[in-house]
Amino acid sequence: MEKVRKDMEDGMKNDADRKLRAEILDRIIKETSFDLPPKMATGYSEYRANAKIAESKRYGVDIESSPNFKKDEFEKTCREEGDRLAREELIIEAVALKENITPDQKEVLKRGEEYEKMFRNSGAKDDSANIKRRGLTMAFKEILNDKVYEKLISTVEVKDKYVDEKDKINKSEKRKKENA
Repeated sequence: MEKVRKDMEDGMKNDADRKLRAEILDRIIKETSFDLPPKMATGYSEYRANAKIAESKRYGVDIESSPNFKKDEFEKTCREEGDRLAREELIIEAVALKENITPDQKEVLKRGEEYEKMFRNSGAKDDSANIKRRGLTMAFKEILNDKVYEKLISTVEVKDKYVDEKDKINKSEKRKKENA
C-alpha cells in the first residue's frame, strides 16, 4: 500500500514538474521572438509527423489511411509542434550557454549506456556506432534540459499553480546594470 501511495505521489510530482516546465517555456517563448533556421523547422516538423505515424502504427492504426485523416490539418499540427520543439531546444541551449551550464561527462556516459541498451533491446537496426551516438545525444540533451530547468525554476516562485517571477531576478539584473 505504501509503494502504491509513493508511486502516485511521484506521478503527481512529475506531472506538476512537466506543467511547470511547460509554463516557464511558454512565458519565455511568448517574450522572445526569433526566426528558426529553415532546416531545423522542417526537421522538427518531420520528426513530429513520423513520431505520430509510428505511434499510431504501434496501436495497429494507419492514420494516413483513415477516412477522417486530413493531411493539411495533420501537417499544420506537426509544423506547430515541430516549431515549438525547435524553439524549446534553442532556448535551452541559449540559457545553458549564458549560464555556463554543462552536463557532467560521467553522468552523460552512464545514461548514454542506458539509452544504448534500451535501443538495442527495442530492436534498433542501426549500426553499433550510430546506436551509441544516439544514446549519448539523448543523454546529453536530457541532462542539459534538467540542469537548465533547475536554473530556471530556481529563479521563479510558484504560487497557486502559476509562475511568478521573484523580485530577486529584477534586483539581480538591476545590480548587474549598476555594476557594469
